[in-house]
Amino acid sequence: MSYYRLAFYLGLLALVPLRASAVPLLWYQFDEAGGDAIDTGAPPQTNAQLLGGATRSSDTPSGTGSSLDLRLDSPVAYALAGDADDLDGLSAITVTTWLKLDAYTSGNNRLAAKQAATTFGGFSWNMNATPNSGVVGPDNFRLGLFLGNNVSSGPTDFGSAFSSDDVDALNKWTFLAVTYDGTLAANNTKFYIGGVTTPVTQLGADQTMVQLTIDGGSSLFGVGYTDAAPTANTSAIGGQDDVRVYGTALTSAELEAVRQSNVGTGPAVPGDYNSNGIVDAADYVLWRKGGPLANEVDTPGTINAADYTEWRKRFGNPSSGSGAGAAFSSEPPFSVPEPTTLAFCFMTAGGVPIRRRYRKSRVSKPTNA
Repeated sequence: MSYYRLAFYLGLLALVPLRASAVPLLWYQFDEAGGDAIDTGAPPQTNAQLLGGATRSSDTPSGTGSSLDLRLDSPVAYALAGDADDLDGLSAITVTTWLKLDAYTSGNNRLAAKQAATTFGGFSWNMNATPNSGVVGPDNFRLGLFLGNNVSSGPTDFGSAFSSDDVDALNKWTFLAVTYDGTLAANNTKFYIGGVTTPVTQLGADQTMVQLTIDGGSSLFGVGYTDAAPTANTSAIGGQDDVRVYGTALTSAELEAVRQSNVGTGPAVPGDYNSNGIVDAADYVLWRKGGPLANEVDTPGTINAADYTEWRKRFGNPSSGSGAGAAFSSEPPFSVPEPTTLAFCFMTAGGVPIRRRYRKSRVSKPTNA
């Protein structure tokens, strides 16, 4: 592929709207050797303590790193952070986690929550013990999402939705996600499921919740914990890993990138940001949106020019760095701006051939101008 053709296509891709909010607001990977779980999401960071018997386990979806082990209650195992202010005032939200269960018999086990007492403002994403069919168990339960604006628990200030299909997470790592888009009046809530080797698919049908602004006030964020029931044992009997909260409703493709970032689809290839085995224009689009990126070249969640440079170097042939990207190696290097300004550079680089083709079209077909 020639330089000008590549610039032309990238110029078109630059028209894709930015999604800076696709960087997690809160992100716990639980890979630390000890101590607090570090929030690697967007600043400000809100680290979490492992309390009440919670510990780390080497059992993870990828087989590397660590996960959050909630099986030993002493008296209640959970991860607890402070008041994560960046999770308040949201019109949309996505919450994701990996879950592996030993047992489940009853209750609303909180996978992730920042929910106020009394008003139930904020959000609580739960395992729910009333499955759509059959007997509840670790291999048969539904998911629930509760949202509130911290004004009251009335029907215009608080809502809930449940997955219309059930989940099996018994003795296997299962990727789960929920999205809510409060800008939509209907079909604004979706649940998703995937596995270590299974791509993300929607879990049941679209659901509809009241339109509101998500706000938990000064309530605390927790995994296996909620301020709405602070003394109750509300954690899963098993493990969780890679808990993320976004301030936007991710698409299924974006959720698939999140899933793949934990397991991959083969050997890790820097620049292959959607883990599909090739470094191509789709990886550039994901980088420009602000992630999430699999196979990142530096600190996870730090999406910058270094990630672009790696993509540019490997474009077209990830195994050797040859192909279309290699043609750039003989050209003078140029500086790369951050994703929010890169669009202008590509439109400038490809502007001449684009204008020439447009003028030719206008002369030969004036009626279509």
